[in-house]
Amino acid sequence: MKEEARILAGCAAATIVSPSWASAIDHRFNLGSKLNVVTNGYDPEELVNVKPYDFGHFAIVYAGTFYPPKRVISPVMAALKRLPQSTNGISGEVFFHYYGSHESHVLEEARKFGVMEKVVVHGNVPRSEALSAVRGAGVAVVITSVTKNAGVEDKGIVTGKVFEALGLGTPILLIAPHGSDAEATIKETGNLGVFTGNDIDGLVSFLSKVRFGRIPRPKNTRAYAWTNIAKRFDAVLRLAMSGTIYEKREVSL
Repeated sequence: MKEEARILAGCAAATIVSPSWASAIDHRFNLGSKLNVVTNGYDPEELVNVKPYDFGHFAIVYAGTFYPPKRVISPVMAALKRLPQSTNGISGEVFFHYYGSHESHVLEEARKFGVMEKVVVHGNVPRSEALSAVRGAGVAVVITSVTKNAGVEDKGIVTGKVFEALGLGTPILLIAPHGSDAEATIKETGNLGVFTGNDIDGLVSFLSKVRFGRIPRPKNTRAYAWTNIAKRFDAVLRLAMSGTIYEKREVSL
């Protein structure tokens, strides 16, 4: 903490990836105009050649890690249990696919909700395989926290999985606290599948709509391409080098 304070006090500029985290760190260190939000994003050159994996069914995909008790798969398993296998005469299989090292957590929750037959775990795979799965998915799941009302730190979590799915054009099912920065990002791009962890009805309704193509196409996703994020970072660097936003502050702990 002391080293962080010393570095921030002497820097010409600092960047952070979300507005909520910016608010929290500015409150702690009083950085003012030295602090700039430069979000994460996606590399369009990497994603343009990703081929969609053909699952042969409607696939709900989560690729990544879990951090119990806040980041868990339980709400998705609850929704999967209630998701009908046919709606208005339209049938088709639905499976949840997990890519990552936390297979035990996923399988434990699948057993708890009685949906083992609808869950497939793939373990750790190369990044290229995970991206292919996300592009071929009917829905990509992103979870920041299943807590309904969270503090500013939890609201500031915007994982890289958000931007990968945006860049791949896959509908996103986001589970996050009300008023989170991840929610703002999703709504800005038109992917409106944002729910708190206890809104199982909302999850089921959204998954049903996506399954039958009843959601709008994403928009403005290029805003989060690295080519555009770099412009913001470039502006911060130029201002810092010109001394426009530099003001050294003494920080005492």
